[in-house]
Amino acid sequence: MLAWTLASARSSWWAMFYVYVPIFAVTSGLGAETGGMVASIGTAWVCMVPVWGWAGRRFGLRWLLLTGYAISGALSVGAAFSFAAPWVGALLLVMAAMGASLVDGAGNLLFLRAVHAHERAEMTTVFQSFRDVSQLAPPAVCAVLLSLFALPAVFVAGGAVMLTSAALCRHIPRRL
Repeated sequence: MLAWTLASARSSWWAMFYVYVPIFAVTSGLGAETGGMVASIGTAWVCMVPVWGWAGRRFGLRWLLLTGYAISGALSVGAAFSFAAPWVGALLLVMAAMGASLVDGAGNLLFLRAVHAHERAEMTTVFQSFRDVSQLAPPAVCAVLLSLFALPAVFVAGGAVMLTSAALCRHIPRRL
């Protein structure tokens, strides 16, 4: 259950990032090209997964996931409060994506460690439902938020989900 929840949060954050970062760039006056550039640079952090893997082996999976969720969450909330300075917000979102990429490399290891090898085939179908949830829930939640609040609320919500996930990482066994 913990692995599914953390994977859902991670995937939901990326869904929010890909949709609302370009909207942020356009509405704040940075332009569509800058929005695409911010999303691309944020995505490029995923190329650092081998480095994050080394850090996970060196410091532990629990530390790696907690750090990634906390960085991503805190910087997403920070970006929401820096809408008056759009370049600062863009930089914070790029760095938040770095935090999310920390989680990407090791995010599904919790599932692999929790499920016995003979149960993986059956349990993988259940676990992979996080993808469906994370593609449907963020647009629904963000639609409600945007009907009540301005665009920064989306980044506050995304950051809150990631910070909550960081708190949930304390339930990961220390030996991981």
